[in-house]
Order: sequence, then C-alpha cells, then structure tokens
Amino acid sequence: MIITRYLVWETVKSQLAILFILLLVFLCQKLGQLLGTVVEGDIPLNVVLALLGLSLPAMVQLILPLSLFLGVLVILSRMYAANEITVIYACGFGKSILIRVALLLSLMNAIVAAVNVIWLSPGLSRYQAIVISDAKVNLSTAAGQFKLADNGNLVLFVGKVQDTVFEHIFMAKIKPNCHARPFVIMADRGHMTKLSDGSQILMLDNGTSYEGTALLRDFCITSFAKYQALIGSRSVANSIETKQMTMHQLWHSSEPEARAEFHWRLTLVVSVLIMTIMVVPLSVVNQRQQSIVLRILPAMLLYLLFFLLQITLRYHSAKGKLDPMFWLWLTNVLFLVLGLILNVLDTVPIRRLRGWLLPKGAPSC
Repeated sequence: MIITRYLVWETVKSQLAILFILLLVFLCQKLGQLLGTVVEGDIPLNVVLALLGLSLPAMVQLILPLSLFLGVLVILSRMYAANEITVIYACGFGKSILIRVALLLSLMNAIVAAVNVIWLSPGLSRYQAIVISDAKVNLSTAAGQFKLADNGNLVLFVGKVQDTVFEHIFMAKIKPNCHARPFVIMADRGHMTKLSDGSQILMLDNGTSYEGTALLRDFCITSFAKYQALIGSRSVANSIETKQMTMHQLWHSSEPEARAEFHWRLTLVVSVLIMTIMVVPLSVVNQRQQSIVLRILPAMLLYLLFFLLQITLRYHSAKGKLDPMFWLWLTNVLFLVLGLILNVLDTVPIRRLRGWLLPKGAPSC
C-alpha cells in the first residue's frame, strides 16, 4: 500500500538520521575514554580504532530502541501538525494503519536488536577483551616508551619495532630482589615469547649486561650472544565477564549478575515493541495546543522513566537484592499495559462510552 510505504520510509529516514547522530555522540565519548587510556600508557595508539569499532554493538543496544522511539515520535508529530494524518483519516483509513506501521517497524528493529544482544555484542566483547589483553602484555606496544613490568620493579624500553623483532633494547632492574643485584642490560635485537600461563620471556641477541651497585663499585660486566629474561608472570583468567557470556552460559549460571544480564538482554529486545506501542498515541499533536516540543515531552519522560527504572532494577538484581525474572518483567508488563490503554482510549467504542457516561453539555477531553 502506498500510504504504508510512505509512513515506513519517512520513519526509517528519521530513525537512521537520529541513530547516526546518537552514534556520533557516543563514539566521541568512547574515543575520549580510549585516548585517556592511551595517555596513561595502558594501551597503544594503534588499537584505538579497532577498540572503537568493536564497541559499536554495545552502544547500539540502548541507541536502537531510542532511535526508533524518536523516529516514530518525530514523524507522527510532524504529520499531525501538518494535518497529514487528518487527510489519511479522511481517505477512510483509521488509526490502525499507524499501529500496523509501528508494529512492522518494531518487528524489524527487534530482530536486529535480538541478533545484536544474543550473538554480535557478546562475541565482539570477548574479542575486544582479547585485543586489550594482548595490547597490555605485548612489549611491541611499548615502542619508543619506557614501560614498567614485573610489578614495577623492571623498566623496559624498545627503540624500534619491525614486525615481531625489537631493536635497541634497554632493560633495567633498579631494586634488588632476594640475592639478585640490580642490573642494566642493553641489546641490539630481541623478540618476545609468551608462555601458556601468560608469562613473558624476552629473548635478547648481542648485548651487554651490567650488574652491581654503583656506591659499592662492585660490577660484573658480561657480553652475551643470547639472553633470556622473565619480565612478567601473568595468570590467564579463566572467568569471563557477564557481558561476554553467551545466552546459554547466562541461562545455566546461578550467579545473580549473570541472571540479571540474561533478563536485561531480553528486555532490550522487548523494549523495542513496548516503546513503539506506547509512542503512537503519545505522538498526537493538536495545532491549537502548545508547540510540538512540549507535546512530545511526556513521551520522552515515559521513555526515560522506563529505562532508568530497568537499569536500577538490573543493578540491584546483579547485587542479589532483587529477583530479575520478577521485577524486570513486571516493569515490562506494566508499561506494555500502559501502552495498550493509551491506544484503546482513542478508539471509537471508548469515545462512545465516554460520551454516554458524560452528562450532556459537559466538555469531552
């Protein structure tokens, strides 16, 4: 149908524009956080763009329902203000066509949201953790910088990196450890080897070791062709964060945080349908009333109330204080019922019932 295609196309254009703007804002915020981490020396600059791209699905989890909500709200409000909806009604189409279009859009967005929260976002979150872990333990990320290792007791500097080969390596251990004296090592070349337990072995070629204490004038200078140094021991974490777990893992987990994450992901999918049902009656604008901005304010407040309430319930559920299966879904059902009531209030039977109940001459809202 032409009218249906028109409504869908106008809403999709508005949603994509809003989605792009919101993504731009969130990306700028995330970029600032990553650059702050780079300045602190925790991650290298060359992984910033990769981490930024890997964080996109996590951003879309909250942005997608909001973009659809605002898209439908803006388009329908504009059409009401321009009397386009009045013309559609005059052509014999009822309000059901608006609800059908909204449900069609919510179904398409719900499918995208389900794919994102069930597979895409957890998978990329796990890969993001791997990238960050490799960046933190890989010495090649410290090229041109002095880095601390071995709990801050070892200073490392790599002048140049070519693929996996290091050049102009400087390593110093200032504080004595048990019977080992402080030492300084300089080598021409080297490379890194990581063991299965996360430990790092630095393999050096053609260098000199200076061991001793300056005040005691007791030095041992050694030239070597090959040298191995354990620069850090890192335990490999077997546990993963809840945001990285699959739905199957969350379902079989008894941890409160995992149970809260499971129902939160389902809520993100269901919220697309709930908010779309609610936004149709809230987008009605009367030209004789106040401006469009003030008319859509209640809709925005209801949206914020829904997600702030759900985020609060998720936080307390993760702490084990609430049952997420009861409280999160109770909130979903209550807002769904509210949306259905708002839609029913503007139907012809309810108008007739209201006219019959109100005394004659009384104004009907």
